[in-house]
Amino acid sequence: MVLKLIMLKSMLEGLPVAFKSIIAKAEKLKQLQYILKTAISQKSINNDKKYFTIYFGVHLFELYSCTKKR
Repeated sequence: MVLKLIMLKSMLEGLPVAFKSIIAKAEKLKQLQYILKTAISQKSINNDKKYFTIYFGVHLFELYSCTKKR
């Protein structure tokens, strides 16, 4: 398993910048997924729609601006 990770890392280092940006966007999507889960759990705890909307909106804008940069 460790050998596979080392091989994967060496392959990623040789990728062109375009592929690296795609990988970075995928990482942002993972972050958004985590943010969504957190926001939804916060909403159920606080039951505060305004807080949920602001929290989700800020991070969604952050993701959008990341994907628009080229």
